[in-house]
Amino acid sequence: MTGVQTCALPIWGTFVYADFQENGFYDALQAKYEARNWHGLNTLLSYAYSKCIDSGTTQGGTTLLLLSQYRGPCDYDLTQAFAGSFDYALPIGKGQQFLGNAHGFVNQALGGWKMTGIVTLRTGLPFTPVINGDNANTGVGSQLPNVTGTPTYVGQPSCWFYVALNPSCTALAPNAASAFSVPAAYTYGDGARNTLRANGLKQVDFTIMKVFPIGEKRLFQFRAEMFNILNHPTFSAPSAAINSSSGGQVSSTLNAARIIQLALKFQF
Repeated sequence: MTGVQTCALPIWGTFVYADFQENGFYDALQAKYEARNWHGLNTLLSYAYSKCIDSGTTQGGTTLLLLSQYRGPCDYDLTQAFAGSFDYALPIGKGQQFLGNAHGFVNQALGGWKMTGIVTLRTGLPFTPVINGDNANTGVGSQLPNVTGTPTYVGQPSCWFYVALNPSCTALAPNAASAFSVPAAYTYGDGARNTLRANGLKQVDFTIMKVFPIGEKRLFQFRAEMFNILNHPTFSAPSAAINSSSGGQVSSTLNAARIIQLALKFQF
């Protein structure tokens, strides 16, 4: 963690030094379930309920007087995270439960299909509300605001959390009140680090494939892969400046829109 201390004489600028007395903690409840070849189905499920706390994940530094306020959730803290995957050979075709006596074209068309998928669910990452400019006159930007109430989550890309100067926020939540304010000049705010949360991730990836054997040594493999098949967007953290008209606005997504790709492979 890097500390920054300002000097009373402007000609000296700022002093910077490293503080090696900080530490971090990570505690978690983790669980995993795995099943193999249950009627052609393989599954792997994992879940974690965790908490990570430190004083500055990116080692970016802050004013020494604010080190205690920067003690909070890690930048990558995920309260809950779930991931599940499966692959399933459909019981259709020659020797299978359904159409077990199929042969020729019917078996080639309907037999040998396999499905795989991955489901990812997790809570959003934390971010810190800040004020634009050097309000405290310390030479350090992105300072903490004062906390005057409970933050209001609007949950829209144009207004993720309520910022009074953002016209979209006043339109979407006309009865809400700002939970943050700009401190008096030459003072620090009483806010803390990583007190707000961005959008949680919900994504499903799916693949269907089939092998077309040609003799004993040659085959074609067909694959249709669909990433984010439900086309569910996960928004990145919004602009965190509470004294800007763009505060609370989301400008990007963490995941891509639905992607579908087809592949045909020949093995010989």
